[in-house]
Amino acid sequence: MKERGLADYDLLVKKTAEVTKSFNSKSDRIKEIEARLKDISELQRWIGTYGKTKDTYAEYQRLLKIKPSALSKFINSEPAANIYYEANRANIDLHRAAKNCFDRMGYGKDKPLPKMSSLKQEYATLEAEKRKLYSTYKADREEMIALKMAKQNVDMILGEPRQAIKKHEHEMSL
Repeated sequence: MKERGLADYDLLVKKTAEVTKSFNSKSDRIKEIEARLKDISELQRWIGTYGKTKDTYAEYQRLLKIKPSALSKFINSEPAANIYYEANRANIDLHRAAKNCFDRMGYGKDKPLPKMSSLKQEYATLEAEKRKLYSTYKADREEMIALKMAKQNVDMILGEPRQAIKKHEHEMSL
């Protein structure tokens, strides 16, 4: 306790609680940042995929709207849309997956997709915040462990937790 500049047990308990609270709040914020960074990365990937496959999907949609001619029915040939789909299945499926991802994330007519530049800027800002938090997070973790060990040692020396001693003294005074 003296190494930490703590004069009594109550101060040790208070300091341990403060450091633990600080550590836990930083840990929670880091987890929030990491989740958002993951979402941004996924969104950037799907926006890129969507852009690359947009023309292929548009052509497929155009071919779906074409009515088969009497000659093609007579010849019993496969519709052009089906042939085009088989030739471009991967791109069309990727485009649909991107659209599903956007729907799942809540983007659509009411909420347009963000620009890549704004996503990159948000990503960089969050990365900087995360690095800053990590520097103090590690120090808080080490201090929290040291204080908890000191508290545990004091509790062992006293034979029972300090709170139980106070309760026992209170009961004796009644």
